[in-house]
Amino acid sequence: MPRRTRAGASRRESPRPLEQRLVLLAWLHERLGYADTRELLAEMATADEGFGADGRSAVCTRLISRAHRLDGVGVDDLLRYDANIREALKALNAGRPAPIVLRYFQYLAALYTEICLDFRLRRGAAELRDTSRSSPAAGVRRSSASFR
Repeated sequence: MPRRTRAGASRRESPRPLEQRLVLLAWLHERLGYADTRELLAEMATADEGFGADGRSAVCTRLISRAHRLDGVGVDDLLRYDANIREALKALNAGRPAPIVLRYFQYLAALYTEICLDFRLRRGAAELRDTSRSSPAAGVRRSSASFR
């Protein structure tokens, strides 16, 4: 006998992939001009580690090269986020015998944190909530808790 879904239907629906349920992740991808995680990681996977002679990370340089695709995050914002990440990493590495060097995915995690903090603290959570409504994942059922 086939399993019944919550609604009582007899057909079994396949669950949505986790990435499609992460509204904030989809919103962050949109800010940087990417359709999804696969597209972002494919482009960043070959980025050099660390920071160049100009003080910028290779990931930041790649993102700036696609400035025409940025949405709600400008080049100046990216440069500020990059500087914040560089300074935090410098503080973490102070006194360490072997310095921490961020791989592209670790850098992206720090960058996404910077963007969320910026929208929450500098721009206001209302802008984050309003902008996220246009996300491709906006149709996903949300909890009653808002991004505060």
